[in-house]
Amino acid sequence: MAARADQENPRYDAIGNFNFLVEIDGVEQARFQEVGGLSASIEAIDFSSGADPYPRKIPGRAKYANITLKRGIIPREFSGLWKWCENVMKGRPDRRSGSIVVLDDAGGERLRFNFYFAFPVKWAGFMLNSTNTGAQHIEELELTAEYFERA
Repeated sequence: MAARADQENPRYDAIGNFNFLVEIDGVEQARFQEVGGLSASIEAIDFSSGADPYPRKIPGRAKYANITLKRGIIPREFSGLWKWCENVMKGRPDRRSGSIVVLDDAGGERLRFNFYFAFPVKWAGFMLNSTNTGAQHIEELELTAEYFERA
């Protein structure tokens, strides 16, 4: 029996808006408007032996960019992320691991990136401007992590 065309070439649907969330220590923190900074770079180290006329390149250490999370302001009393940030600002070391989870349109997990030993390094609040009709109430949190991986 011949396979149907849709089984041979399954259709790829792009992931829709707001279909990702952030978990920290296994607890969903919030849905975010924007998640950025998932990037890594690898140092290139010059290596040469006595017989080589040109240096060779070998891979060195990986460096991971900071993760930026943006969302609408959530009142302080309901924000576990704010309390975490506040702990670190008060000098209490608090490293946590977590995940950025991309969901399909049905709410099922499509993709996951796990990050490890992270802590907040920047928090930015909203802007208030009495002459602007479209006030921006966006909270931004920047995390640094020792490393991340695609799960």
